[in-house]
Amino acid sequence: MKTAEKLGKAAGYKPSKDERKKIGKWIHYGFGAAMGTVYGVLKETAPRSLRRMNPGPSGAGYGSLVFLGAHEIAVPALKLGSNPLKESAADQLSEYLAHIVYGLGTSLTYSAVRRLE
Repeated sequence: MKTAEKLGKAAGYKPSKDERKKIGKWIHYGFGAAMGTVYGVLKETAPRSLRRMNPGPSGAGYGSLVFLGAHEIAVPALKLGSNPLKESAADQLSEYLAHIVYGLGTSLTYSAVRRLE
């Protein structure tokens, strides 16, 4: 929602709370799709040993990297979210596990599509 608000402000428009919620979801999905694309590009260009890595550890590792890079570093640095040091351990664990699931889903989807070739 904060990203939607900042984008609206940059365009000279103040989106309503409802609009920010809708736009925020699309930004979140778009970012997830972009990170999925990055995963695919990395897998296609990685050394053979990494390309053959089991999708489980590969996806969990990628989800961890997205969690660390986006949720823990970029989002707070850009003031698009709260400081992770001020979040409860339960909230942090929940976010981390959600990113692990995202990474696993990305990796398994990539593997399934790759097998179709």
